Amino acid sequence: MEAQREAIVQLLEEVDGIKKSGIVYEYQKVANSWDAFIANFTTAQHKIHAWCVTRVSTNEVCHTNNETMRYYQWVIRGYLGLEDSKKSELAIQRTIENICKKFRQNINLLETARPGNDDNYNDIGIIQVTLIESRMFGSVLVHYVELGYRSKELNNDISLKE
Repeated sequence: MEAQREAIVQLLEEVDGIKKSGIVYEYQKVANSWDAFIANFTTAQHKIHAWCVTRVSTNEVCHTNNETMRYYQWVIRGYLGLEDSKKSELAIQRTIENICKKFRQNINLLETARPGNDDNYNDIGIIQVTLIESRMFGSVLVHYVELGYRSKELNNDISLKE
């Protein structure tokens, strides 16, 4: 699972619209104050632009006598300062499409995940855009994005003790 998290972060860092102007965290950053939010989510260019990766669930099913298949559900959350005069809506939409394309081109998560659908899920390796909206953080309006991603890996650490 950790190798998959690292691969997700690496792919995000390579996406046009993020690689030059965004921050990617390997976990869900939180802030309990406005100052903390600004410190966590503001880039060196003084723009709110950050992405966070977190696993939200794991389903595990028997695969063979000594193997299971683990299905991870990930959520990628994006934050971009809303600047209507600079058409930031178009920028976030382009970035989302670039993310989707990047993950389609790396369906096996840089060799860390097993590609392909099976009887359990039909969305493995494909980004799902689940939410795009504007939200207030402190006194600032931002574009907020949630992307869903499902990956799978074979687990063979089952102990068959009798």
